[in-house]
Amino acid sequence: MPIGTLNSLSNNQRSAKYNKIQINWSNSTKQLVWKEIVKHKIYLQKIVLKEYNNSEKIEILEKYIEEVEKGDITNREGLAAKIYFRELFGSDFIRKSNADDIINSSFNYLYQVIRSKISQEIVSHGYLSSIGIFHCNEYNYFCLADDIIEVYRPILDYYAIEILENSEYDFLCTKLKEQLLSVLLKYIVVNNIKH
Repeated sequence: MPIGTLNSLSNNQRSAKYNKIQINWSNSTKQLVWKEIVKHKIYLQKIVLKEYNNSEKIEILEKYIEEVEKGDITNREGLAAKIYFRELFGSDFIRKSNADDIINSSFNYLYQVIRSKISQEIVSHGYLSSIGIFHCNEYNYFCLADDIIEVYRPILDYYAIEILENSEYDFLCTKLKEQLLSVLLKYIVVNNIKH
């Protein structure tokens, strides 16, 4: 994670404008945005499950997508995650941020790298990384990055699983970190445009 931010002092920087807009986001708007984030995250989890598993649980995820409410007050995100990870890795698997097994440590490493990159983009566009949509914690300077990364997690999961399936790693070594970091060099196509 970054240990500081650098902000341009030149007159063409509009961060004050964007900070004001961000601070004034209404709760209703934030709840609607969070609803869309959760729906897209579950949709991508469904795609990952289809790739690795012909489970009847995919129908449950499809149902959850339709049931997500403003602010995800019924916690469809959590319910979908429980199904998603158990279908991918078995009923004994527990997704933890402090676990040291190869799957969790690979996910955690990749999530932190991408969270850092998202934070960099937030600041470079003039927004405050500490003011989130759903995530809000006085000790977390990266709440908005934590909101945005949610949509990318299934994509990162897929990428990490591909690497782990085609390797013999049993701990998070330098070579595995290098492979995981190469996700930053991948091209994607959005609306027929290569990025």
